[in-house]
Parts: sequence; structure tokens; C-alpha cells
Amino acid sequence: MPSDAAAGHEPDPAQALRITFSDSLAPVRVLRLEGELDFHTVPRLQRALTTAITNATARAARAAEGADVPPVVLELSGLAFCDSTGLYALLTPCLPTSPASVPVHLAAPPAHLRDLIEVSGLKSLLTIHDTAPGTAT
Repeated sequence: MPSDAAAGHEPDPAQALRITFSDSLAPVRVLRLEGELDFHTVPRLQRALTTAITNATARAARAAEGADVPPVVLELSGLAFCDSTGLYALLTPCLPTSPASVPVHLAAPPAHLRDLIEVSGLKSLLTIHDTAPGTAT
């Protein structure tokens, strides 16, 4: 739990969760999350995902017809905390029923998040990679 919340103050989502984007010309768009993913920071992730999915969809439309659309990858190794709201925000765009026209994958989730995914019975619904594209193995 963020220390500001314990003190009765609203945490600053911009400080609690950092989101960085990979090179926009890279074949696979990677969003790296660092910090805390919770009720206060989920809207930032949702905005970043919407932008990434919109950009990937536009790139796919310009690509040759029938070409595979590369996924948007959420690189999670820097995620220190994730509550149920954060887990839901990670899960929703990854589901086959998602309105996203671009696949969303998870990469390098830390042990605490892997455990949460496993205990929740969600592992079979997600595409999870040990590392993100373009990172060392």
C-alpha cells in the first residue's frame, strides 16, 4: 500500500506508476510499467493502453493485408505492487472478448504477480512471456 494512503493522503498516480513506451518504430510496441498498479493508477495504464492499441491498429491498417498484427506487450518486471483492480486492468485487454483489435501480452511479471495470476486461475486466459521482445534472455 502506498505510504501516502497510509497517511490519509491520495497518492500521486504519476509518481506511483511510471509507464514508458518502446520506440514507436519497433515492430512490437512495449509498455514498461514500474511502481504500483492499483485503484489510483489504473486510469493511467488504461490511457496508455488505449494510445498503444490505437497506434498499433493504425500501423496494422497501413501494413499489407493479411499481415499478422504484432501484439502490444506490457513489460511488468518493475511492478512492485498490484492489487485486484490492477490485475483486472491487466486482464481485460488480454481477453479474447476484448474490444481491442490488437493482441495484448504480458512479459516478465514479478513473482508476486505470477502468484496472483496463478492463485486467481487466470493463467490460461493470458499470454505471458518470460521476457519482453528486444530484451536479454
